[in-house]
Amino acid sequence: MLHASVALLLTGLLLFYSCKKTNTNSGQNSFTWTHAGKTFQPTIYAAYLGPGFTFTPFHIIAGFGNFPTGFDLRIDFHLSSFAVGAYSIVPSPATVNTLYYIDDAGYNLEGISGTVNITANTNNRLSGNFSVTVINAAAVTSLVTGSFTEITINP
Repeated sequence: MLHASVALLLTGLLLFYSCKKTNTNSGQNSFTWTHAGKTFQPTIYAAYLGPGFTFTPFHIIAGFGNFPTGFDLRIDFHLSSFAVGAYSIVPSPATVNTLYYIDDAGYNLEGISGTVNITANTNNRLSGNFSVTVINAAAVTSLVTGSFTEITINP
């Protein structure tokens, strides 16, 4: 039981430190987005490469709080690649090139159209921008726009 607790603690610490927004390159990493006239700058943001974190191998998240406990996920992109290029967002049941967004009230919104542009993928750092129309359960649409610069790509 003790070994399992230690392993769980070490796994949690590894995830926490891998998600912290640190940059050993230029010190210019950032993530920002705007929705409903309000601009957000999350405290945690990262990209993940590999199916271990989600069902899709190319994943970008952003949110607030402390990871892995107390993490308030707000942006959740599932892409088909991290190669430089434009990715058209599609609604579910698709499993790639999707956006799931959680608004200020805690409601889940889904991306139904728009684009994520990956402008750079260098030295395990990802940069780009996005403009996505999201829809809520009442079929009301709104726009989420933003950018990310030199966010860390984690395995």
